[in-house]
Amino acid sequence: MFKPKLTKVQERRLLMYTKGILTFESAADAIKALLDAHFMSSDSSRFEVKPEVEAALIAKCLQGKSWALTSKLSLINYEEIKNIFRENIKEMVSYYVKN
Repeated sequence: MFKPKLTKVQERRLLMYTKGILTFESAADAIKALLDAHFMSSDSSRFEVKPEVEAALIAKCLQGKSWALTSKLSLINYEEIKNIFRENIKEMVSYYVKN
């Protein structure tokens, strides 16, 4: 399993994002580092996420799509996508950073 390369400041911003204190945009660089570790990990050690959530992560974080387009591409309701996104990032932080 790959560990994300995060500075202490990035790690704090990532944790603040998972608590709802910061927006996605405020922690985007740290979230991208987390996703880099996720996608570099082999299938057996990779944190398991639903396919539609993985599609949303790719669209928003790696391709820079808007929330509306990310919602459409991933088939996740626009009203729910930010909360689903935050919850999955929170679980990934527990798996990749705190482990």
